[in-house]
Amino acid sequence: MRPLDYFSNVWNYLDLAHFFLMWAAWINWLLYVNAALQFEMNPTYPILSDPGADLRYLATDADKEKAFLDFLASISSACDRLALYNSLTGVSVLFFLFRIIKNLDFQERMGVVSRTITTAVPDLIHFSVIFGVVYFGFVVVGHVMFGHLFEPMATLEGSAIELFFWLVGYDPTAFWEGMSHAAPVWAFQIFLWAYLIIVFFILFNVLLAILIDTYCEIKGSQDPDAPGFLEELYAIIVSYCADVFISHEKRLPDYKLLEILLQHKAGLPSTAVLKQALEDSTREPDPIILKGGVQIEAESMRSLIAHGLPEKSEEAAAAASRVREEEDAAMLELDDSWEVDQEEHAAAADGEVDEDSKELIADLVARYAAESAAEAEKEEDDTVFLLQVEHLKRELSMFRAAQHMHANIVEMEEQITQMAETVLPPDKLRAIEKPSDMLGHSADTLLKKNRIKGLLRVTVVEARNLPKMDLIQSTDGYCLVFLSEPYGESVTGAVTFRTETVLNSINPVWNADMELPIMPGATALTVAVFDFDSISKDDLVGVVHVHLTELDVWVQQDKWFPLHNHKMDDSRLKDAEIHLKITRLPDAADAEIFVRAQPSMVVSGVVTADAASAEPCPECHGRDGGCESCT
Repeated sequence: MRPLDYFSNVWNYLDLAHFFLMWAAWINWLLYVNAALQFEMNPTYPILSDPGADLRYLATDADKEKAFLDFLASISSACDRLALYNSLTGVSVLFFLFRIIKNLDFQERMGVVSRTITTAVPDLIHFSVIFGVVYFGFVVVGHVMFGHLFEPMATLEGSAIELFFWLVGYDPTAFWEGMSHAAPVWAFQIFLWAYLIIVFFILFNVLLAILIDTYCEIKGSQDPDAPGFLEELYAIIVSYCADVFISHEKRLPDYKLLEILLQHKAGLPSTAVLKQALEDSTREPDPIILKGGVQIEAESMRSLIAHGLPEKSEEAAAAASRVREEEDAAMLELDDSWEVDQEEHAAAADGEVDEDSKELIADLVARYAAESAAEAEKEEDDTVFLLQVEHLKRELSMFRAAQHMHANIVEMEEQITQMAETVLPPDKLRAIEKPSDMLGHSADTLLKKNRIKGLLRVTVVEARNLPKMDLIQSTDGYCLVFLSEPYGESVTGAVTFRTETVLNSINPVWNADMELPIMPGATALTVAVFDFDSISKDDLVGVVHVHLTELDVWVQQDKWFPLHNHKMDDSRLKDAEIHLKITRLPDAADAEIFVRAQPSMVVSGVVTADAASAEPCPECHGRDGGCESCT
């Protein structure tokens, strides 16, 4: 690390302050010891000239009185130095503790506290401004209303201290009687409850919320597999023992490896220098974004501003005129040998800008470039958010792409079979050896090869072992139920069902019944469990995808499905499940296929559950209205 890099970090000034306090304490201690060694005390100090005199018996001896006063001054100076030394030492120990917390950042798990404070600094600064304004307002009001009779608030300083004691240790017996007599009861009550609600219940809890939210953010970004302090300490001890007891010919010690690396590093540029050079070489000039989305680079803006300055515009015009005259003269004199240095002419045409103008241009470019960078950053954040939303929609059913490909293969197989049946005569078709799984398609398989149609009857029964999504409360769960296509897009349109919200329960019970028409292109039933949040956006708990090809007609699936959420740690969703009852109902065409496949399985026009396992006629396979064998 370069020295300038060290001083660029604000927290490193904590080290400098600690060193200053330590040196100040040591110097003060040396001065105290020196004063103690030079200290001399007489046995007595008879400052009275004649204590037994009848008159002026309190008359003092000037020399002895001065010696006594010097003695008192030396004693007082030594005590002050000792008190200052003790104070500097105590504050130095506090700074040492702060440095320990700061330096704990080297260990990922132990550095959570320091990273939390560092990350929360911007929010804490804004909070401090708001808190300071509100708190100072109550200090002034308290001093004005109660200071004339209530002594602790007689001054602004006393009022601030008293209200701070209210904040950290509320004790009504210490102020109630005095303040209630210093102002009307209604005024005292308004002041008291306004302070408690605004400062204590709102602002003080906002401070805690800032720290807790930042802590949760840092904790969430922490690597769950990161080793702890004891694990790293154990590894260091094992490595040290290996360095001592194992021959260096078989194991290279860490310090030897460090020496070799330092030797190879000598003479090479530092990592910071290489990184800065790479950034400088690849960094694009800061653009300036005007209204309407027009972007102008910094160099172009400098040229525009230079031409826009009145005095420079005249100089530029004169310079351009001179250049054209010189060019015409050169063309006449030199003819074909005439060459012009384009860079010099461009500089003359633009006009030379003095130092003041350069500073003016640099200031304008820096100001508006910063605003443009802020706007560009906001647009980038918005774009990233939209991409994240779109990515989440895609990932809800991305794993079904393989199933979609399988469906395409099955459809292609059916088309090839139909082509073979159309081209080849029946006797040749029978002679073709068919795969074993083609000898007896069930009615269920025939339906899956066709476009899935009909109605889906779903009952969202309950869920269990949901993770706690809120810091204080449990989970306020509700479900969204819809049909989706292979890449996650909803195909049900407005037909998306939402269950009721069950508050504060990790085992919610809904018992919600719904029926979804199977739209063209739908391949899966998606059930997404969310946690309702009245303040921020609702959090996704987990998702379940049920492929429609896995659902048999008239056969109810009554089972528990595990929840999945790639954004959440798997350990939190380890036991999270949702209980669904799903039944796929056919439309009229599907029911007709069942009738043709197994007419004996139809009772009063209703297809029984046994039809799911029935097989079509081996001659015609249930196609084209059947044959003589099956009809």
